[in-house]
Amino acid sequence: MTFSLSLGPEDFALDDDELGEPIAEVLTVATRGLGSKQRAVRWLERLDDRTALAAAGSWDEPGCELALWRVSFAPADAMDADGAASAARSVSATPHEGGCVLGIEAAPRRLYTACGGGGVCCYAVEGVEEEAPSLRLAWRQAGTPSVATLGVGWDKGSGALCAVSEEGSLTQLDAASGMAVHAVATDELALYAVAWSRAAAGASAQAATVSSRLMLWDVRAAGKRPVLTLLPKPHSPEAVQLQCVSSDDARPHLLGAGSSEGSLYLWDARYPHAPAVAMEAHAADVWALQMCSCLYGDLLSCSTDGTVQARKWGSDSLATMEVGEGEPEVRTLVEQELPMNDLHFWPECGYLACASDAEVLTFIAVGESK
Repeated sequence: MTFSLSLGPEDFALDDDELGEPIAEVLTVATRGLGSKQRAVRWLERLDDRTALAAAGSWDEPGCELALWRVSFAPADAMDADGAASAARSVSATPHEGGCVLGIEAAPRRLYTACGGGGVCCYAVEGVEEEAPSLRLAWRQAGTPSVATLGVGWDKGSGALCAVSEEGSLTQLDAASGMAVHAVATDELALYAVAWSRAAAGASAQAATVSSRLMLWDVRAAGKRPVLTLLPKPHSPEAVQLQCVSSDDARPHLLGAGSSEGSLYLWDARYPHAPAVAMEAHAADVWALQMCSCLYGDLLSCSTDGTVQARKWGSDSLATMEVGEGEPEVRTLVEQELPMNDLHFWPECGYLACASDAEVLTFIAVGESK
């Protein structure tokens, strides 16, 4: 069945005051109400110049699903048999074996999911060239029973896979089988997210985790201590809970995290003793952020306050940036009443995907990457 609606930019409060290009060049597609809150979303495959495949997971229990969506940004969308616009079509869905979907990571023809019921699931995406691809459970790593896996990260360069849990553990898994390679039990109450980074000069991929601090781990060494620790407020007694993390592929020395009080923190790993650049961004929890380069900015973030924001600062270094000086340009890309839970920008095609508690998925073509 098709659940889709092609909408104009005005429906999502796209801010175009300083773009210098007509807003008509930005195409927005949103699904109709799906009947379940959408927690995570990732682009998976590019099907042609204007069409791509996305994966999304829900977190309403019982009945959590993992689904594939065919999304088209063609100017004139075809009509299905019922006369509905087919800009976004659900082409496959399957019950999620691990309970609610708390995170998704995409690899070629594979999806890795963080399970609310514990552990990690791997789904094979089959028949991508066909009109209706399918999902097949390849393996499930059970993890610790009743301990949620809060994040999962796959590294394109090395093929390494890591997961973090609400008991504060970081586990590296064999991406082909799901077998645990090794695990580190940290002294944090929980690790809320993980991303791969090459922030350390000359280093291979390292796992970046967040909790009360950002920590980089050399998973090859299987060490018990992080190789780098970055604090959001090193000289303040105020505790900060970091909930999401991202590194910048183009500028790997830059790292960012979003917090429970709505702030964003940025670090330059070349200057580990310099204070973080802190920015008041959202009015509530920041659930996801991505450092990238797109038409709207260098840092995308989404929050429980219902917004997706873009920030642009135009420099490859934060070392000389001080709070209150050189404030970045800020644009609101999406604004709604219910929480925005996840986002994923695809630099190769300039596509942005967003998942929300409004029970919809929003897809935006925000322009070519730099």
